[in-house]
Amino acid sequence: MPRRLLVILLLSAVACGGGGQKPAVPGGSISTTRAPTGDHSQVVLYARLMHEIEPGILWKVRKISLRSADGSQADLATGNLVIDTDRLGERQRLIEVADVPPGNYAGVTFFTEGAEVKPAGTPMSVETNILTVEHPFSTTPGASKTLLLVLSHPPVAGEAEPVFKPAIEIEDEDPRPTSRVVYVANENSANVSVIDKAVKRVVYNVYLGARPSAVGADNRRGRLYAADRRTGSVYEMDMASNHLVNVAELDFVDEPADVLPVPEKDIIIVVNHGTDTVHLLDSFNLRPVATIDVGRRPTKAMYSKVWERAFIINSQHGTISVLDLETTPTAPDTTIQVELNPSGMAINEADDWLYVSNEGTTDITVIRIETLAVERSLMVGTGVTDIAFDPFGRRLYLAFGYTHEVKCVDPYNGIEVFTVEVPGAPTELMFDPDEKKLYALLPEANGVAVIDPAMRSLETVIETGEKPSGMALRL
Repeated sequence: MPRRLLVILLLSAVACGGGGQKPAVPGGSISTTRAPTGDHSQVVLYARLMHEIEPGILWKVRKISLRSADGSQADLATGNLVIDTDRLGERQRLIEVADVPPGNYAGVTFFTEGAEVKPAGTPMSVETNILTVEHPFSTTPGASKTLLLVLSHPPVAGEAEPVFKPAIEIEDEDPRPTSRVVYVANENSANVSVIDKAVKRVVYNVYLGARPSAVGADNRRGRLYAADRRTGSVYEMDMASNHLVNVAELDFVDEPADVLPVPEKDIIIVVNHGTDTVHLLDSFNLRPVATIDVGRRPTKAMYSKVWERAFIINSQHGTISVLDLETTPTAPDTTIQVELNPSGMAINEADDWLYVSNEGTTDITVIRIETLAVERSLMVGTGVTDIAFDPFGRRLYLAFGYTHEVKCVDPYNGIEVFTVEVPGAPTELMFDPDEKKLYALLPEANGVAVIDPAMRSLETVIETGEKPSGMALRL
């Protein structure tokens, strides 16, 4: 049966932000990329295996360069770059992030160091060590360019030893997704990945700050807000253009763990893990409205539209701080005692319940939002890192970091409905009401798992940047 290898490298040239990147690479190590500068564009490379290869192949690449129209070269990747087909599967994987001078380019050149067959490591003869692909394109600061590189490895008949004969075609693709998207903050890559849900892969990257740790979407105004863990800054991005429009340098913000836009109140809630406070910012200018002391080590915020209340998890106090947003708050309206190491929250507005997962115990705490009283507990098992609610299927989803599982349970009695294994420890869950899919953040795997509740299975894993730490939906 013929073997065919399709490797898709997605190159997104975007305006440069701050901080260097060191993305994860399938099957090998790469050099740290250059820190982007203001007069350069950013280029991002991904790889995806379209068809399974038996046996697997290791393609060793010494360098990947862009060829300028004047004959000069701009390096995208140098060093021991290895593309391992066994690790690609049918998933997109990040290859490299690099900054390049803006200008006109004639194509891409691959400098091959060698190839071998897995698992025995049998060397393959390489037809050519320098593979040149003609494809004129341009990059400019602030503009975006996406290229699809399709590499084929046809079978070689009648030869005693295998020969590696890659053939590459390049196709253009609009990097601005036309469908609805998912935003993922990558803390160690200093960027926000834009995932097109129609094709289930990253199509654009926005570079900002040093360690973006959380994102929140205001779909009414079409704005995305990102909080930077290292600098304490809050960034505002236009979701239609994926361009930054405002930055608030907030010196009083320390280790922001969550950012939650509340469009109904025109405010943004910033949860500061390092100062045990919550800051309310004006959505229109990012100026501080209020500073509120909460419990020890707050990690997450959630808002009830029905009762106009915000809930803040205090991870080391084992409590939930409640903010009444009907009036300008100066202190928590009340504090609810839950259990050990609360880790996540989900709201069921129809039944007036707030669910709180407690990582240090086996229970989910169920709170009546109207009375702010604990009504009951659901026994689900130890180690729940986050929780999400499906209002359509009326199910709860629980992330178990230790066992690398996502479980679906009945929200009334906690009885398990089904379990899906994921390739890494899930830390955050997000239910998509548009496609009715569940997204699970996998920092260890540098990706996001997409779970289909209807099929009760893992649909795919989308490779993002390094150490993804927050998600948001554009609806």
